Formats: sequence, C-alpha cells, structure tokens
Amino acid sequence: MFAIVLFVGLSAYFLGRENYLLLILSITLSLILVWYFAKLLLVYSPLKYTFDTANNAVYYSNLWYQKKRILILDQVVIFRNTEMGSWHYSMGERKKQFVKSYIISEYFPNRKGNAALSGFENEILRKIEQMIDQSTNNISVKQGGFRFNS
Repeated sequence: MFAIVLFVGLSAYFLGRENYLLLILSITLSLILVWYFAKLLLVYSPLKYTFDTANNAVYYSNLWYQKKRILILDQVVIFRNTEMGSWHYSMGERKKQFVKSYIISEYFPNRKGNAALSGFENEILRKIEQMIDQSTNNISVKQGGFRFNS
C-alpha cells in the first residue's frame, strides 16, 4: 500500500515538472502495483477449502465462487511443493497432482523448528489426513455384479 501511495505521489510530482517520461513510468508502476494488490485482496485473501466427507468432495470458495467442487476426497493426495528456497503443502488429484494442484498452506522456510509449521501440521494437516483416510474406508461398493434381462 505504501508503494502505491509513493508512486502516485511521484506521478503528481512529475506531472508538475512536465517530465512525461518519468510520469508515464511512475503511472505504469502504480497501475501494476494496484493490479497486484487488488488481485491479492480479491482472489487470494478470502480463499477457503471445505473438506466434505458426507459428499466425498473438496470444495473451493472465494468471493466469486460460493462452493465449487474441485476434487474427490478419495483421490486427494497431499504433498510438499518447493519454490525458490521455501516450500508449502499442496493437494491434488492422485496421479495428476503435478498437473493441477492447490496450495493449502502458507510458505515455510527451509529451516527446522518453525512454530507455524508445527502448528499447521498438528492442527490442520492431521485433520485433513484423517478425513481422507475415513472417506477411503467408508466407500460403499455395490455388490452382486450386473443383471441382464433375458
């Protein structure tokens, strides 16, 4: 937010001095920062995943989607994903987790003893894994095969 105010102030300063090249540069940087901040605020902040064992599904919701089904709970696999010196937990569909995955944790540094990491693993990750294990054990299979009318 500070950078947006700074570049808007620089734009006003360059407008007064009639330096149009620096004015265009500062307005462009201001618009890029506003776009990034708005995307972060409107798309990623209100992100919520719902693990529904009754419907055997994982739902995604934010400001635009109230409840969008993204995965089948039986097929969910949770894995660590590494990016540029830090890592996070992701979830995806079994055998396709590297094609399409969803970030379910914050980014953690590569050092031991992180309180946020232990809290996430103990409070959230353990419950998600219990739901996944419970859903795979409660699959009802129709028995008896097919009947043909002859």
